[in-house]
Amino acid sequence: MWCLEKIRNDVCYHNLNVKIIAVGGGLAYGTEGYTHHAVEDLAVMRAMTNMAVVVPGDPVKTRLETKAFVVSDGICYLRLGKTGKSVIHHSLLIFVPGEIIKVKQGRNALIINSGNMLEVALDAA
Repeated sequence: MWCLEKIRNDVCYHNLNVKIIAVGGGLAYGTEGYTHHAVEDLAVMRAMTNMAVVVPGDPVKTRLETKAFVVSDGICYLRLGKTGKSVIHHSLLIFVPGEIIKVKQGRNALIINSGNMLEVALDAA
């Protein structure tokens, strides 16, 4: 968490045009144990002033959000899982920051997902 002080003080407080990419977010390294899990990063980064957080759920969304991320003005945090994720979004998507994408319609429950647990959420549905 020590590096977060640098992000907060040197990047966020000055509202610099900086892009931060994190790999292995969430429970991506599940078999390695809790010391390898990054679960508080989303809460901490969302609390940073001037910070936009992007957490794609599959390779299609990763490409779209990365393109938007690179050309955006301001501070962005792109949180990725690991490679080898299944393609979930087979249709053409347009990335709109903050917009929810309905992946599957149901009747008895609502499952909300962010990031690399998308396939697990769909399996649960």
